[in-house]
Amino acid sequence: MNWLFEQSEYNTPGLTLRLRLRSEVNIEVLSSCSLKLTHLWGAIKLDGVSPRVAATLKSLNADWVDRTALWSMAAECESQNANKTISSLSEHIWVLDRLGFLCKLQLVMLGKPLVTVEPISYASKLVFGANIGTNPRLSRFVYLQRHEDGLAMESAVATHRVILHDIWGASIVAVLARGVSLSTLTSTVPAFSNEISLATVALLDAAGMLEGRENVSASGIGDELLQMGEFHDLLFHRRSRFGRHDATFGAKFSYLGKNLPLPAIPAPLSGSIIPLPSPSEHDVRIRDLTLTQAMERRVSIRQYSNEPLTLLQFGEFLYRCARVRAQYGPIPEAGMPYEASDRPYPSGGAIHDLELYLIVNRVQNIPTGAYHYAPDRHVLESLSISEKDISMLLQSAMLASGTSAPPHVLLKIASRFGRMCWKYRSISYATTLKNVGVLYQTMYLVATAMGLAACALGSGDDIVAQQALDLVSRSEIVVGEFMLGNPRPNAGDVLNEKTGRKDSTWLPHMGPHWGRD
Repeated sequence: MNWLFEQSEYNTPGLTLRLRLRSEVNIEVLSSCSLKLTHLWGAIKLDGVSPRVAATLKSLNADWVDRTALWSMAAECESQNANKTISSLSEHIWVLDRLGFLCKLQLVMLGKPLVTVEPISYASKLVFGANIGTNPRLSRFVYLQRHEDGLAMESAVATHRVILHDIWGASIVAVLARGVSLSTLTSTVPAFSNEISLATVALLDAAGMLEGRENVSASGIGDELLQMGEFHDLLFHRRSRFGRHDATFGAKFSYLGKNLPLPAIPAPLSGSIIPLPSPSEHDVRIRDLTLTQAMERRVSIRQYSNEPLTLLQFGEFLYRCARVRAQYGPIPEAGMPYEASDRPYPSGGAIHDLELYLIVNRVQNIPTGAYHYAPDRHVLESLSISEKDISMLLQSAMLASGTSAPPHVLLKIASRFGRMCWKYRSISYATTLKNVGVLYQTMYLVATAMGLAACALGSGDDIVAQQALDLVSRSEIVVGEFMLGNPRPNAGDVLNEKTGRKDSTWLPHMGPHWGRD
């Protein structure tokens, strides 16, 4: 942080910078020259620290320290330790630079905070001195949120948060969003001097909030993604990984003692049920493929035969993919103060938030309609839904898969997301999507072993599904779709003796026939 000592004082009377450590930092004195700083992301040990630098850190830990006062602390040490090989000023700069990811910086006017820049990652590093240019503009990754001290500006790729304490700060943001010249900026926002406006722009630039400066704060995002990545994708990635934000993270049980956890098995949705047959383990073992065969033969199949799924096939598929094998908990002493279940596919925290809603189009002995699979009883619960909604949901699946015929069954995968939110912070939705992924693979492998046509979808009609299945009343959200049916003859035969595939552009690598015999 040598820039903090090198910059000249601002010419506007009462305008200055001040520094402070993040509020959660705890300083422990290990010896006369050794300190341990515990922080949000871990701890750091400083050896060979002089008593005066240790005192400076304690001052920064207790309150804001004006830049002039910080100068004085370093200068005082300098005069006392003139014979030292390493000057106190150098030591201050070295220590503060190493702890930059824990230091908040604030621009103040007559003691009133205007702008605060605070690190939100252990990779945070302010980078000053770049050429801002004549037409600074906000980065396309920036977003604003309500903050207890004003307005908080964050970015999907930067590792700092900028807090604007005054309405004037919001005005600067509005002007910078248009990418105007610095002269236009200072004339458009006249509440304070030009120097304050320019100082604020410099802080935003150093924090990675301006266009072209997104990667100065150790964002971990390469230039290619900065060009092509979408805001919401990069924000979701950053917020669901540890170390690049300061939000509460992981299994925190934030609602323990406030809200009761949702049960492992939801209450029945309907009194009208259709019992499903369970497969014979002996029969399945005799005809089943090996794991290698199932994995190597797995393909997405979107063509369906005229023969509908049988009730036995449908029951076996759901039984092998999604039934509840066991239920257990709560076990508070084991860090699991909630009910959990065991099913054929894994789930983060054994929460198993996923529910299967089935849009049945062609299954023997099951009327066309919508159903909920009750995995603890292995039954279908009949739901009230209009023919129009069924048609719209099937049409949406056809559009998403690029096929001309509807599947025999469309599975809508919904999340009882409250179970995730009750336990996890920051990673709830990411964990749910991972649960969807392993359920997809489980359904693919089971369908392949059974000789069924399976195809996972990347999207679906959210509004129709939410309304038609009444998911809002249960606070459930749709997170996946999967099509199932009996395949048209040879629909899954993708191999061809001449080219290796019916599509002549297909180039085989690494044994395309391996495991298919």
